[in-house]
Amino acid sequence: MSKPNHLPPAARLVLLGASNLRRSLPTVLRVGSEQVEGPFEVFVAHGHGRSYGQRSRVLGRTLPGILSCQLWNDLNDRPSLPIFALLTDIGNDLLYGVEPTRLLQWVDECIVRLLSHDVQIVVTQLPIESILGLSRFQYKVFRNFFFPRSRLSLETITERARTTNEGLIKLAKRYEIAVPNPLGEWFGIDSIHLRRRSFGTAWRALLRSWGDGQLGHKSIVFPWKQRVALEIAVPRERNLFGFTQTRIPPSLRLEEGSTIALY
Repeated sequence: MSKPNHLPPAARLVLLGASNLRRSLPTVLRVGSEQVEGPFEVFVAHGHGRSYGQRSRVLGRTLPGILSCQLWNDLNDRPSLPIFALLTDIGNDLLYGVEPTRLLQWVDECIVRLLSHDVQIVVTQLPIESILGLSRFQYKVFRNFFFPRSRLSLETITERARTTNEGLIKLAKRYEIAVPNPLGEWFGIDSIHLRRRSFGTAWRALLRSWGDGQLGHKSIVFPWKQRVALEIAVPRERNLFGFTQTRIPPSLRLEEGSTIALY
């Protein structure tokens, strides 16, 4: 049986983040697809514990920093398309001991690189409301499990989160980009990760500026086989328990012709 003749991509999604983006990627793709009439290309740099500016290692898996991954080279090499971009999970780096000033420089560089294209950018604020509700016990459990090398106190993290968030708002104002504020009620017991039942509500609210509030195109549907394929897909570069793995993008091709490249 011959393969279907797919239309060329109508737009491109560039999605940058860490664990929240990793966990809710199908939902983000559904919301993004509603902005595009036709197939689209997706470039994703995400992963549990992912850093914007340095290599990160979680449970034996190492990924390059978002700024140094191959996404940017591939983005510049591809034909020009309208881009919908998301920068999220920005506070993740604070638990690696990265100072707010340095972290904001990394985010600034990502924005500058994106602005060389025809792009609509959303930068999500840190979940300050949720962080302020953390008890010391909750914070220590979360920190020791996800960032066992960190010894930063809750007070220090809270102060740095506030400073980073204020910097993000200033960046958004300077570049005239959207910087929505996540609601505390969307987050789970660790105050960092979105509840699964909040995925749809949260991402529709956070990404509303992509479509100026006028969603309506038919969204893509992820059958369970494609969800599994997306879950186990290998990014362009990673190190797993000392073994380097590489994959020529795209990592996954959807039935209607859209492609997903992981980095």
